[in-house]
Amino acid sequence: MNNKKFLLDLNNHMDNNPSYPGDWYNLFINYCNNNGNSFKNTDEMILYIGSIFRETDEKWCRENIKGYSHSEDNKNNWLSKGQTVFDEEKEKLNFWYRFISQMLVYRYG
Repeated sequence: MNNKKFLLDLNNHMDNNPSYPGDWYNLFINYCNNNGNSFKNTDEMILYIGSIFRETDEKWCRENIKGYSHSEDNKNNWLSKGQTVFDEEKEKLNFWYRFISQMLVYRYG
């Protein structure tokens, strides 16, 4: 599956399965593993999603993935009192969990 198709599948899955981030991660890993992927765990899936975002043209992501711009524009900002900002290079896994969670929060309010 090419990167853009994977990201469009992710986008559609988010649109069609409104859930809290932890619940959505479980739904999406099951969806992925039933459709040609073989993620060992959620952490592996999250890191894969992050790598696909970074390999794909940012302009395309902003235009086609709902919430991507919000997450990208706020990746270095505190969005609530308890929210931690993670360094993408030093804390890659936590960074991408937060990034994707913010995409979900952006969609569902």
